[in-house]
Amino acid sequence: MSGRNYSDNTVISYRDTFKLLLRYCRDVNGMNINKLTISQLDKRCVRGFLEWLATTKNCSVATYNQRLYAIRARTPLPRRGADTC
Repeated sequence: MSGRNYSDNTVISYRDTFKLLLRYCRDVNGMNINKLTISQLDKRCVRGFLEWLATTKNCSVATYNQRLYAIRARTPLPRRGADTC
């Protein structure tokens, strides 16, 4: 993640978020992750991913928010004020 001074832990957290997101897309949504595009990571997909995390991984609110921020930081999802996740 060039151009920013992210800590090692932030980079690892972002990496783990996207690994989990790809696993969700493949295993739950049946998507071919080798052909996945950013446009497929829409609000519905991200919301489903976060709900999946909350139910299957039993993640805390802090983890939920951290995963959402990681996705928003690295994808062109709408920000607050728009129809967001």
